[in-house]
Amino acid sequence: MENGIVSVVAYGLLDGINCPLLFELFKPQKRLKEGDTYKTKPQIVAELVEEIVRLGF
Repeated sequence: MENGIVSVVAYGLLDGINCPLLFELFKPQKRLKEGDTYKTKPQIVAELVEEIVRLGF
């Protein structure tokens, strides 16, 4: 989706159960409002992984 806002989600797996841990919205540059900061999906993923590590997962 070139113009759509989508979620980037980090999932965990425990005893065969899939559970979302963290998420952040991705907005294409065209959809940003004043004050928003553009992040690519890979940048968002890296931040989510860093946060998961900080939380001790």
